[in-house]
Amino acid sequence: MDDLKKRFWSNFVLTSIVTVIPVIFGILYKDRMPEQVAIHFDASGNPNNYMSRDIAVWITPVLCLVVHVLCCVLYYVLMGRVQSDEEKKMMIYYQWLIPVVSCGASFMVLAFALGKSINILAFVLILVVAVIAISILAALPVLKKGNRK
Repeated sequence: MDDLKKRFWSNFVLTSIVTVIPVIFGILYKDRMPEQVAIHFDASGNPNNYMSRDIAVWITPVLCLVVHVLCCVLYYVLMGRVQSDEEKKMMIYYQWLIPVVSCGASFMVLAFALGKSINILAFVLILVVAVIAISILAALPVLKKGNRK
């Protein structure tokens, strides 16, 4: 197995663990949460959808993990068709998108359930900036290579 594939799979394990970290916090703080937990908010930051805390602790991280695994398998298949190392490295960076979203969304729900006030717009802005930053970091090697030609 070449170095990039080893890096891909070690990164896959790490990002999968990060994706489900919110479950640990949810289990630790479950007794402090109300029976019904807000899981969706409007643009003003007001909750508009609720779920049982037992399900809310698990649902976002587990769904994100399933999507993450499917995306990583797809990335791995595509890595065999991608020729340049820069593009393969780009795919490794993209593995971080779903874990960032999983942690962000899950921790926001947990914080709100624990009575913390949350500025939804600021949170979404930070999450969007993180996704854009990961995308730019992933594309930089390919862009640099394109400029050298």
